[in-house]
Amino acid sequence: MRLARKNAKPEAPKQEVITLKTQEEYLTFLETCATTNSLAVIKFHASWCKSCQSFSRKFTHLSTLSPSSISYASLEFSSNPKLCRSLGVTHLPSVQIYKGKEGKVESFSCSPKRFEKVKVKINEWWSDGSDRRVFKVSKEYDY
Repeated sequence: MRLARKNAKPEAPKQEVITLKTQEEYLTFLETCATTNSLAVIKFHASWCKSCQSFSRKFTHLSTLSPSSISYASLEFSSNPKLCRSLGVTHLPSVQIYKGKEGKVESFSCSPKRFEKVKVKINEWWSDGSDRRVFKVSKEYDY
């Protein structure tokens, strides 16, 4: 039997990266985020891509550190290349950020070495009504 530590903070629920495979799932995800006024962060990747695999680990970890007002999803390019191309995805891995009812506010390719760019862009678009930022960024990057 484990005893609860005195003054222990309850653990926040871990964010899950939702896997999108169809256009319907993609649209439902964005509609839900718009309805709840959440920031939606979508990663586009390929299972055969080594850079994407490294990027995916960082992306999943980032989702566990985020507030519930940021939703994460991933779309594997080969599962729906037509949808990915229609969304302007030309390089992998890529990220798109959607802000509530404003729609798409960012779209960029990003290597694992430049992952801090994802944090910077989330910080630019996420707001809780204060000047607080979600993530500390450890390095300055030229984009």
